[in-house]
Amino acid sequence: MVKRLLYITISFFILFLIIISVLLNFIFTPEKVTPVVLGVLNENLDGKVECTSVELTFFSTFPNFGAKMNNGNIYSGKENQDTIGSFKECKIALNVVKLLRANEIDVRRVSLIQPNLRILTKKDGKLNWDILKKENTIDVQTDTAKFHVDFNSMKVKKLVIKEASISYQDMVSKLAIAIPKLNLNLSASDDKKQTVFKVDCTTEQMAVGSDIYKVVKDLKTYLKTDLVLNKTTRELKLSDTKLELNDIAFDLEGDFKKVPKEKKVSVNLKAFLKVPSLETLWLALPRKYLNIEDVDIDGLAQLELSTTGFWEVEVYQYLKEY
Repeated sequence: MVKRLLYITISFFILFLIIISVLLNFIFTPEKVTPVVLGVLNENLDGKVECTSVELTFFSTFPNFGAKMNNGNIYSGKENQDTIGSFKECKIALNVVKLLRANEIDVRRVSLIQPNLRILTKKDGKLNWDILKKENTIDVQTDTAKFHVDFNSMKVKKLVIKEASISYQDMVSKLAIAIPKLNLNLSASDDKKQTVFKVDCTTEQMAVGSDIYKVVKDLKTYLKTDLVLNKTTRELKLSDTKLELNDIAFDLEGDFKKVPKEKKVSVNLKAFLKVPSLETLWLALPRKYLNIEDVDIDGLAQLELSTTGFWEVEVYQYLKEY
């Protein structure tokens, strides 16, 4: 009896996979899916998304359904003239059960391959990536049908970025950051009291500066941390943090707090040299500047990096004017 039940279960599972395969390959083809998906996206944006094709996925995102966009571009503004990003591949895995039962968009995973992102903070403090419409209702008109989509909430559980190129410019503070190569794994877990973001990020050849001077050049970084957001106090705290700057390890601690009734955030960050050895710093020096071979180094090194203060657009505008 058990063997027969197992045989029937396997047979139904195989039949289900065959049906899904037929639907994806012969009915929901990229030619039919692409205009529908782009229509839904663009009706929900103060901008525009373009791509060569959209494919529905099941086997590569099992047990969730998903979609893969190829060779995309993202534009902002009503005229769609400002290119704020592009990507080779974007894959999204979605929990369809929650969407059908509770009208919740529960994104299990977002994967971006070779994205090129251009992030700009304008003089009024607004981001050029702030292109998501506030409404929760979408009407999409295609050549064949009209779709109406309502959703109550949207959550993203995991974000994976591979081989990204990022440029950031702040028109208020005149800060500029260039990251030719970035890899990121970001996942989130949530309960009634807090949200925990697990971050694992590496960068290469990072440069930080302004219109006047360069602060950092050719910086290689590695960051692994848990960002814990307290839903009551709105405090974001770093936990279990590992930081490396050009292969020098640091212990990092600190928090970000929203100041009540004010449009600013208090920042309190401290980094300490993990191995307080002078030899650690000496070995980290680039060989093109100093010959570090056949040199004996002994002694202790104390190094502490700290950032304390407030972030607010009004402060940067005041400093700029005076």
